[in-house]
Amino acid sequence: LFGLSCVKCSLQFKREQDWMRVAGQHRYHIACFLCKICKRQLGNNEKYHLVNGTDIYCTNHYRDMVNGESS
Repeated sequence: LFGLSCVKCSLQFKREQDWMRVAGQHRYHIACFLCKICKRQLGNNEKYHLVNGTDIYCTNHYRDMVNGESS
């Protein structure tokens, strides 16, 4: 855990209290695990979509993106 960094904010995980989510090969602080469009923090059991390796989308905004809709 020590020495690893959040892919979103680039800050290292320093303490056990720095909770993280793992998506693909990347780690995020819980507070950084946000939909790229609406900036809503995604919960532990909530579905998400990982695009381009690091971009996180909630299900609604991923669907909009795939269907060519804009927010």
